[in-house]
Amino acid sequence: MLDLNTGPQRRVILTISALALASTSACAPGGAPETFTAQVRETIQVDPVTRPYPLDPHRPTPQQEQELSAAIRNSIARCMNTYGFTRYTRVSVNPPAKLDLAQNRRYLYIGRDRVAQHGYKLTPEELSAGPANGGPRDSAGAPSADEQIVFYGKGPSSYNGLQVPDGGCYGQARREVMILESPSDDELIRRIEGQAYNLAGQSPVVIQAAQKWVSCMAQKGYSYRSPEDAWEDPRWRTRPNDGPSKEEIATALADMSCKDSTNYIAAWYEAESEQQRALISKHTKDLATFRETLNRRLANAAKINHN
Repeated sequence: MLDLNTGPQRRVILTISALALASTSACAPGGAPETFTAQVRETIQVDPVTRPYPLDPHRPTPQQEQELSAAIRNSIARCMNTYGFTRYTRVSVNPPAKLDLAQNRRYLYIGRDRVAQHGYKLTPEELSAGPANGGPRDSAGAPSADEQIVFYGKGPSSYNGLQVPDGGCYGQARREVMILESPSDDELIRRIEGQAYNLAGQSPVVIQAAQKWVSCMAQKGYSYRSPEDAWEDPRWRTRPNDGPSKEEIATALADMSCKDSTNYIAAWYEAESEQQRALISKHTKDLATFRETLNRRLANAAKINHN
């Protein structure tokens, strides 16, 4: 049965919720910024997709993420071939995806040209931008039992007389490329970003902008308590192939218009940037260690991808 509660536009809400949840362990107790000083210095619309964030120089670039992903897949292919699964082949390092779903709709904002055609729903370009499934698949599309043994290391410790690596070929590839680091170190950037996002939502400048948005929408005849409520209106949860209703498009256009007129996006951007800068200053050593680890991973990936 189709679950109408998990439509494409809801995935953006879930991604944003994950950012907030990630913040719970980003810093030690007492490490969070205690004051809010962000002011909306922008009088023009801030584009949350192309606008730089303080944390950007510390995270892997989209191209670097592609290099790491390709290296893991190439390591897996080499390992699986050893056990006779020859349909696993090497891949090239693809250009990064043009669209990042969460970033493309950051702060629940969509360009009016897209809204006028698709409402809150994802565009065909956005729908095609999702990550490819790199898991083991047989010709019927389902994982075979033998693949499970070797790919994930589930089951017997050997296959066809050969010892299966701990965690299977996937586990071995992760060790070869990503190095044995603690999960907390591996998730540092995401946790800092999550906490910055969560704290930004508590900033007076964001709260005030949200209140202005509610008033603006009320003047247009809509009684939503928050931008999230408009986005998650149950009336928009239709089947994937169903287009948006006229009512959804009208609501979404009013939503984006109010976000523009109240500087809602600029408020979020300034507040989140402030929190990122504060957290970066508190995690200088951690971020330096993360960068060192990233450089080692990229060196490992280059060896695998070019050999």
